[in-house]
Amino acid sequence: MVNSTAEIRQQSISLLKNDKATISPPAPAGGSVSAVQETAPAQRPAVVKGGYTATSELFSQGQQQVTRGQIAHQSLVSVGRDLQGMKKILTQMLGSSTAITQGRVDQLQRHHSHIQQTLNAGRFDGERVLDSQLQFQPKGDPKQSFTVNGLNLVRQRQQSEQLHLTVQDRGTALLTFDASQTDRQLTQQIDKAVIPLGLRAAATENGDVIFSTSQSDFQTLGQHVTISGQGHRYPAGQPNRIKVQPEPQGIENISLKLADGEQIRHTMRHVNQGLQQVQKGLDQLRHFQADLDTKVGKAMAGQSAESMDIKLQALQNSQSFAAAFQVVSAQANVHRHTVVALLK
Repeated sequence: MVNSTAEIRQQSISLLKNDKATISPPAPAGGSVSAVQETAPAQRPAVVKGGYTATSELFSQGQQQVTRGQIAHQSLVSVGRDLQGMKKILTQMLGSSTAITQGRVDQLQRHHSHIQQTLNAGRFDGERVLDSQLQFQPKGDPKQSFTVNGLNLVRQRQQSEQLHLTVQDRGTALLTFDASQTDRQLTQQIDKAVIPLGLRAAATENGDVIFSTSQSDFQTLGQHVTISGQGHRYPAGQPNRIKVQPEPQGIENISLKLADGEQIRHTMRHVNQGLQQVQKGLDQLRHFQADLDTKVGKAMAGQSAESMDIKLQALQNSQSFAAAFQVVSAQANVHRHTVVALLK
């Protein structure tokens, strides 16, 4: 016979109170649970009676999403400041040709570089919390779409050709453009061929091939993509390094063109679009926060302190290892993300 003792402490968790996660200190020890020898090995329940597993999972996801939201909010505010700074400088440049000085150009570049750094640094567990359009990502790494210049199904149909698309450190995909196949067949074939490279493929209405990958992987692509053909659309022999074009283009991807008034106005349009995206991103965060508050509130409605005390007391009086395990599981729902949020 094996005797074991598990100390029971109540854990009171309040999530999303004034946009912060809080943890109440544990109450004094409430007693002990003795485990007696089982006649048959107890199986771990898939769902603990009383809803502890489901509620803990909801709290865990909520804690992570709250932290992601806090990071996204800080990033959006910082990007907004830089865009306002860029708009002020561009307005001065448009007001007078003599205002286009190297000092102002350097200031614009510093603002733009800081935007890129802010978006890349705004991560949770290695995943960016904002995509290229400054939209909040509650979970997972955002996707980034891009095109390869000249890769179009309509153009390729004019002449069958085999292409070799190479991504450094990932391998090479053989893309066969058969002029007799439909757009759907070609798209499915290309998509299947590039999956080993960590890419997916689709086609637009005008035939442009759109590739997609995670935002983090897209950052590493850079200039490490090459393509070679059979001399029809792409040269044969030595692979040619190509530039991938993000679609749609985000504020972090724009090129600052300031040679004349028209280019300055073009850059200004990108900046104004970025400011609109910042506002939409903040609105999206507020709606998401309100929805998360509602979900957690509904979950908490059935988990009052009194009902939790009754359930824990019932488990305390139960003489089985499974009951002791449930008590431990019920209290194991405080995660590192909550502590990090509190420290901030």
